[in-house]
Amino acid sequence: MSLSEMGKVEALEWQDIRQKAFIVLGFSCGLRRGEIRALRWRHVDLSGHILTISENFTDDDGMKEPKAGSSRLVPIFGTVLEILLVTSNSTISLFFASTAVCTL
Repeated sequence: MSLSEMGKVEALEWQDIRQKAFIVLGFSCGLRRGEIRALRWRHVDLSGHILTISENFTDDDGMKEPKAGSSRLVPIFGTVLEILLVTSNSTISLFFASTAVCTL
């Protein structure tokens, strides 16, 4: 995806902001699909602008360690940070709890 295409995606209005977050987390932070699906609010440090990637979710295995033991800290900024700040009052522990969000 080119920078121009990424900018267009970031500028779109989405009915469910979690769908936008799913896409933007992939191209802005380099997260894999399973890592995004496993993201929980306890992994999000909004004040420190950091995501802790320590789990991966697959349909076959459920929650497990990330691929090839790639647990890591990922900085969050720009659109990703804005989206997470807007949705930070959520009571859902699993950010992408709805499988409908993950079918993009």
